[in-house]
Parts: sequence; C-alpha cells; structure tokens
Amino acid sequence: MPGKFELYEDNAGEFRFRLKARSGENILASEGYKQKASAENGIESVRKNAGDDACYERKETSAGKHMFNLKASNGQVIGTSQSYANASGRDNGIESVKRNAQDAGVDDLSSDLSRNRIAQVRSLAQALPDQSDIVKFGLTEKGKVQLVAVPNTADDVERIITIREELISADGPIAALSTRYSRNPNAPQAALLERVIGSYAKELSKDIHDINFAVLFVRGTRLVSASNTAQHNIQTGEWPDFEPEEQEALDSLIALHGPLMMATPVGRDLVAASNEFDGTPEKSKEEEGLFQELAETVADETEVFEAETLDAIHDITTPVEFDLHPARTRRLRVLLAGSLLTSVAGASAWLASLGSSLALIPAVGGMFIWEVVKKTDDFKSVTDLLAKGYDGMPDQAAEQLKNLKRMSKLLEKRRAMFTKLADLRPEFGWAKRYIKPEETVDDGEE
Repeated sequence: MPGKFELYEDNAGEFRFRLKARSGENILASEGYKQKASAENGIESVRKNAGDDACYERKETSAGKHMFNLKASNGQVIGTSQSYANASGRDNGIESVKRNAQDAGVDDLSSDLSRNRIAQVRSLAQALPDQSDIVKFGLTEKGKVQLVAVPNTADDVERIITIREELISADGPIAALSTRYSRNPNAPQAALLERVIGSYAKELSKDIHDINFAVLFVRGTRLVSASNTAQHNIQTGEWPDFEPEEQEALDSLIALHGPLMMATPVGRDLVAASNEFDGTPEKSKEEEGLFQELAETVADETEVFEAETLDAIHDITTPVEFDLHPARTRRLRVLLAGSLLTSVAGASAWLASLGSSLALIPAVGGMFIWEVVKKTDDFKSVTDLLAKGYDGMPDQAAEQLKNLKRMSKLLEKRRAMFTKLADLRPEFGWAKRYIKPEETVDDGEE
C-alpha cells in the first residue's frame, strides 16, 4: 500500500502539499504556492523525480541535524524532509520517498468537500459539552478510558506533600493500622477497615501529580463511614473496643484527611459548591439508584475502562452509610455521571456523524479527539490536526478507534439507562439528541 499526498491551504492562503508514508509519517513537505494548480504540478514533479537518486540533495544543518531536499531536473527544490538525528535516518527517509511517491494518491484537503467535512468536525466538537474539571476521563495510549488527575497549584503542592508524608511514613497511622490488621485479620475491625485503608493508601502513595483527589475524597469518606460503623457496633456491644493505639492511629488518619483535601482544588471545590447539591430525600434516592445502575453498567466493560478506573467509579457511586457530608458526595457523583455521559455519548456521536475515517485520530495528551478539536480556531489548525493525527504508531490509533466503537456499543446496549441519565438533570439534557431510540450507529468491523 503506497503513501499519499495531502494538498491543503495554509493560513496565508497559499497551497502546500506533504507526502505521507503508509504509516502516516510526514516524509516530504513542499513550499507554498500562490495557485492550487502550481501545487498540483509540484506533486507531479515529485512523482516524476522521486525515483532518481541524483535528485536528492543531502544536507547537514548548523545544529548537526541531517535532512534532504528533492529537486526537479531544473534544480528547483520541490520538497524538503524533516530533520533527522543522523545520516542513517535521513537516508531511510529518502528511501521512503522513493517507495511511496510514485503511486501515492492525493487527498485534497483544500476542496469545498473537505472544508465542509472539517466544518462538520468543528460543529460536532463544539456541540459536545466540556467534562468537569473535578472528575474527568481521558485515554491511555492504548485507548482505554481512565480517570485523569486534576493538577494542583504550586502553592498547594508543598502542603499536600507535608500531610501525605505524615500519613504514609513508616511510623504513620496508615502503616500502624495496616500492620495491626494484617496480624489480626479475624478482628471485626480488620474485616471492615483493612480494605478501605488499603485503597486509600494505594491512591495516596502515587506520585504527587498522579493522585486523583476526587477518588481520594470518596475513599476518605468511606473511611470515616467505616470508622463510624465500627463505633456503632462497639457501642451496641457487638464488637470489642478499639485498642488505644488502634484508636489513636485511626483518629489521626481521619483528622489529617480533612486538611489534606482542603489543600487541593478538588477538595475546596466540593466544599464550596456542595450547597448547590442539597436535595430532597426522594430526589437523592432517585439519583443514588441511577448512579449505581451506571456503575453496574460499566463494571463489566474491562475492554473500555482501566481496571483502576472501574474501582474508582464503584467507590464514588456506592452509597455511604453515616456520610457526614452527603451534599459533597452527591456533587461528586453528579460530576462523574456528567463526564461519563460526555465521553460515552460523545464517542457514539463522533462515529455516527463522521465515520471511522475521521475517528481514526490518536488523542493528543490523553484527551478525546473532540476535546482537542474544540481548542483549534481556524481551518488550517483543524487541517493540520487531522493530518498529524495519523503520525506515530498506527496500532495506537487502531486501538483508540476500537475503543470508540466499544463505547458506542455500550450506549446502544444500555440506551434506556443513558436516556434516564439524560433526563435526570437539566445539565445532562444535551445528550438526548445523541441517544434517541431511533438512532443507529454503524459500528463496522473491529
């Protein structure tokens, strides 16, 4: 399978072309032409001269990089390579041009059809709402969906590190409780608290920039709930009392969790905006049931979601007994549901509206493709984005496309549940246009 030429119009209104290898790598780029016909003639000249080794001018830059120019028979440069770290890479680039140019077709990105297509791309991207900054999903390199950590400010980091070190140090409360419960696994407190403390410690022990504080918040909430449950069972005589050292360590852990969360943007947001999420018991119960159904829906989608993300979704959506701050927990669940709805409905809409050809674009920085396109402002930027999307590893792009299809199928399989979710809150209403009962999605072959 040969490569292809892409013909496009740049910001200055000039026409350019680039030759791409079958892998999607850019291997030759032209200068700008005032007329489209001149650029088309340039493509024909590349085809004509690419097979002649004498037409290649091999050069070394002042920075010690290696590159080449392809020249026509009259000596005019008709194409320039990228920079290579060594002469061997440059020579491989020349051989790639020789292999790909002669039989390469032309994708005319400057045509009215392409402009309309790109306008459609932008329109769809703008129609999909932003995810929450507090609970946000992204993609791994292999296209699986994962929860993304929210960055902390520079001022926050020092305080977070100080509290975290106190919690996870060798003589800290987490180590004390973990050691105790591993030695006394049959104690009723161990059965209740060991897993909760373990999942809390697992998140907290990550690199400071990788900790997902929304997940840590809910695991801290579950820790407080478990402690209150234990106290209740002790007071009723069902369980033996905590040992003094055990009680001290547990109290210390809970006491430090609050200041830790308030040192993060996530914690401050959940506190500041929680009043918006006070509700009637009936409404809260309805939401709680639907959020649990949502978690159960995605629980088996291990090909779509990272296992750690599925655990976090379960922890966020499962009801918490003795929850001291139910409005904060409710807000977190609403934000989770909204971001998940954007991700799943967005994948379905992307495939249904644009087809697999434009879906086959690797995400940039772990974002979904529509999130990336939303940040572009002009035709040239979108054109370059679509072209550059094919650079890099083809198998990575294929995995991401497969996962878009799986997410679309998830919506198809559980359309009734996602419809109820769209009806649950006014801010979810946008999704109804993408999950109508009569809507169908062409999934194609996986």
